[in-house]
Order: sequence, then C-alpha cells, then structure tokens
Amino acid sequence: MKQTIKSCVETKTYWKNKKKLFKNIIIPELEDKRAISDEINQYNRSITSNIRNEKYDTPDFFNNSKYLNEMIDLYSDELTKEQLKILKNNIFSSQYWNWYTEVR
Repeated sequence: MKQTIKSCVETKTYWKNKKKLFKNIIIPELEDKRAISDEINQYNRSITSNIRNEKYDTPDFFNNSKYLNEMIDLYSDELTKEQLKILKNNIFSSQYWNWYTEVR
C-alpha cells in the first residue's frame, strides 16, 4: 500500500488536488525527498490508523464522506453527472469493501 501512496504523492496532480481541499498547505518541490517522504508516512499513518477504527470501518462512512464527495467533485468538469454517480457508487460498494477488508 505504501508504494501506491508513494506513486500518488510524487505527482503534481496529487498536490494540485490536495491544494484544492486544503487551501493553506504549502506544496513542496517534488525533488524534496524529505518532504515527499514525510507526506507519504503521514498519509499512510492516517489510513492505517483510521481504517481500523470501528467508527470508520464501514462502506457507509466513506460513501457519505464530505472529503470523498469533494475529491469526486474535483472531476465534475471532466465527467458527466451519470459518470460521477457511477464512480461514487463503485468506489466503496459492498463488493469492493469485502475485497478490501480481505486484503488489508
């Protein structure tokens, strides 16, 4: 999982979208290995600690998440309303959630 996070964090798209969600962040240079490493570790810790919390360990939490909605809305200019609905419905459907809980 950490390798997937790393490949995302090392892109300009990740930082552009993070800046849309968190206006006050400072975007580091992608060559700044320490800043990128810190972001990867922080991201990984937040996922692994939150996902094991019973409160968050349900597909409904993610489907109703303000942040998930904001992330999906980032693509609203590129996708039709129907495509956005399909995307949201499939991100944490029961089938994917069962698969996720098995592999984590």
